[in-house]
Amino acid sequence: ARGTFTESEIQEFVDDFVMKLRTVKFARTKAYDQLYSGDPTFITTSMAGMGNDGRHRVTKMDYRFLNTLDNIGNSPEPNLTVLWTDKLP
Repeated sequence: ARGTFTESEIQEFVDDFVMKLRTVKFARTKAYDQLYSGDPTFITTSMAGMGNDGRHRVTKMDYRFLNTLDNIGNSPEPNLTVLWTDKLP
């Protein structure tokens, strides 16, 4: 149907988005690079966790970001931060 995407297409969108985030460092000025060593971009994605109501906040998008690591490989950034609790499913 028009306006809907397959899971494969959505995964490709996420992969492409992460690739774009990884290229941000190439658009920076030399002055910025002189301030920080190691090419940090300070981009962090938080996933999972628990709400105040006790329900988990694990979503399909969390798994898509993890699949991206499998699809295009890991990288120092963007950082993936898992909000962990032993009550997660």
